[in-house]
Amino acid sequence: MVVNRVSCFVGRSWEERVMAKSKNLIVKALAGVGKTTTMIWAVAGVPKGVTLSDEQQLIIDWVRRQKISKFRFLAFNKTIATELASRVPANCEAATCHSSGLSIIKRNHGTKIKVDSWKYRKIMDNLLGEPKKSPDFVLRNAVNAVIDLARCNMLGYDNGGKLELSLNDVDTLRECYDIDGEMTSDQLLDVANKSLAVGSNNFKSIDFTDMVWMPGFHKMDCTKVGGVIIDEMQDLNKSQQQLVMMQGHQIIGVGDVNQAIYGFAGADAGSMGRMQEYLTEAGGCDVLPLTETRRCGKNIVDSVLSIVPEYRAHESNGDGVVANIEKDKLIDDLKVRSDNKDTVMVLCRTNAPLVSLAFRLLKTETKVVIRGRDIGQGLIKLVEKLAGKSNDVDAMIGKLEAYSAEEETKI
Repeated sequence: MVVNRVSCFVGRSWEERVMAKSKNLIVKALAGVGKTTTMIWAVAGVPKGVTLSDEQQLIIDWVRRQKISKFRFLAFNKTIATELASRVPANCEAATCHSSGLSIIKRNHGTKIKVDSWKYRKIMDNLLGEPKKSPDFVLRNAVNAVIDLARCNMLGYDNGGKLELSLNDVDTLRECYDIDGEMTSDQLLDVANKSLAVGSNNFKSIDFTDMVWMPGFHKMDCTKVGGVIIDEMQDLNKSQQQLVMMQGHQIIGVGDVNQAIYGFAGADAGSMGRMQEYLTEAGGCDVLPLTETRRCGKNIVDSVLSIVPEYRAHESNGDGVVANIEKDKLIDDLKVRSDNKDTVMVLCRTNAPLVSLAFRLLKTETKVVIRGRDIGQGLIKLVEKLAGKSNDVDAMIGKLEAYSAEEETKI
């Protein structure tokens, strides 16, 4: 039945697709095609003087045909949600997955809830005592990663209202996420399950993963709105997928499978396909494209057609520039200035080149921000891992050199 519903669009015109009677919609949007703006127009109306593309018109027509009275627009982060709140009408609330999950927890378990990102580290400290040596920090960091990623991936089982993991769950996480290998999986499992027994049903103190994981795992009551619009659907983890399904009678998901790059943080790289299956079973799922960009120059679009052949540049777009810049000349070529009057952004799909560049910029006294990554905290954790509470700098440097050699050997 799933296959029939999805494949029924093959060979049909866009006009026929948009008339389909499915309950849910997925918009497969490419980079820079105005997907968020298109969805805002679908609920708020199209401003006067705006000329829509054929694809945008079909998406907006689909949404309007549903006659949904109230929407919830779920954004990727708080900054985007705040901006959305100023652009959507009164019948559409804007939130993040985390804030919507927190609202559900408060509705079920009261409003006196403390948000503590160190929740499980504190539980481990109570169970094991204060960390003093490097192995203590290593163990806690590894267990914390297991607990966090297990919840993101909806692993484990319900043991009397508490989450409990199996040895296979831990092995799976270690293999997928390269969790520190200095202790056995049995050791990790023991501490993880003891910590989860204390924290997984404690609703008075929650961390950020609890916000998206607890409502689904504990099957909390949730008041559904008419329609939920979820932006960046490709970056949902499995807990967030379940949370989205809980919140709306109809789901409209927008995303780009080519931009699913948060797997390292627990996101489901197959989120778009998985959500399509869920939505097809929950009343059917129409799929519409959004492929025309007004952001990227024509040369830039041409350079990626081997990856996304359906990508198109609007006829009014400029040519754009595609260039290879040598690593050692990157700062000069970007014309980065120490007075910060010029705004420059460097994008990269992997962390190492960004961190390397960040340190080079810091040496020139240029302000550097990497979104979603606190370099200082990363350094602190590394120092704790290597030196514990010791203030012996020479000893730490020796351990740092040994650590570097070991990591290079692994690579």
